[in-house]
Amino acid sequence: MLTEINAVLFSTDKNPADDKLSKYINFKLLIENNLTDQPSMIEIAEKLALNPNSLYNLVKHYSRRGYHYHPRI
Repeated sequence: MLTEINAVLFSTDKNPADDKLSKYINFKLLIENNLTDQPSMIEIAEKLALNPNSLYNLVKHYSRRGYHYHPRI
């Protein structure tokens, strides 16, 4: 996951996919940092400035089986 974070933070080419990946990484970090709190999906979406449907689609897209992020170097 650290590789994904670094790729997003230090990428010079930005496109809409980068923003989606950044949101997904923030989602993963939020979950990891708040495991004991068990926030609802609505609360998580609000913290990420997304609506619940957008969050669901984002997580579905990036967590699907076989997805691998390959940053441009």
